[in-house]
Amino acid sequence: VFFFSSRRRHTRCSGVSWARRCVQETGINAEYMGIIRKYKVSMEKELEHLSKEIAKQLEDVPKRMHSELVGIEENCFKNASGDENYFVKCMTKAGKKFKHAERSLEFKMAFFQKNIYDCFHQKAEKGESFEECKELGKTQINRYITDFLKDCLLYTSD
Repeated sequence: VFFFSSRRRHTRCSGVSWARRCVQETGINAEYMGIIRKYKVSMEKELEHLSKEIAKQLEDVPKRMHSELVGIEENCFKNASGDENYFVKCMTKAGKKFKHAERSLEFKMAFFQKNIYDCFHQKAEKGESFEECKELGKTQINRYITDFLKDCLLYTSD
């Protein structure tokens, strides 16, 4: 297999006749890259700030989960009335529901990351404020936490 290439692409900016064009192109690219860098830095700062806000929202989730799990265990034990097989079945069912809720949350978080990044990127390209994206992010996270905890209200009597 032979590959043919033109020498012209390597010499595009060489020679006196091309000097002015190359300077203009480089100037435009530098200006464009400066704008992109400005928005990228701003976007990264805003995303970092949003991450910190979301981390605060997520701080109490493990405590709430622990409390729910303790309640589920107590209910399974109480309703087992000394029947270890019932207790094991109840806890196994709760564990499966918990794993399902946890996996759903992981997928929602993957969606969240892509969705928020796209929102920030679109706003950066337009030179707009990121506030709408930040509010969207906070709303989504609150909904995800609520859904997760609701899904983890695992105990159902059989």
